[in-house]
Amino acid sequence: MPSQLVSELKDRYGVEIHYHKASEESYMALEVMKFPSGYYHEIIEAAVKQLDTMLCYFSKVLVLRLDLRLKSYSPNNNVISQFSSRMLQKIKKTYGKVAYIWVREQDKADQQHYVSAQLNPHTNINATYA
Repeated sequence: MPSQLVSELKDRYGVEIHYHKASEESYMALEVMKFPSGYYHEIIEAAVKQLDTMLCYFSKVLVLRLDLRLKSYSPNNNVISQFSSRMLQKIKKTYGKVAYIWVREQDKADQQHYVSAQLNPHTNINATYA
């Protein structure tokens, strides 16, 4: 069941179906928000490939999304590269295999922001509840 925010965004922008070729015989259909500026098919494909790769190794994968906003404009991606490198080193020590993807977004704001997703083996993560 989608959250109220997701439902509102779908109502406002609509959705588009992105088809990912899973094998010679099958495709995976993904709902993608239909924003006025569109989206990059290559980024969606890269994210799905990362997920597919992790699912080849593990039966369950936990996807953790992080939204990172900068205080001011940066002409390059050094900030996210350094952040990802340090974070992944720590995560790999604890959980082993991990995958990630990040994208830089900047629509009308003066500064860009990044959306990052970590894909962790779900079986290696201890529950925090009893």
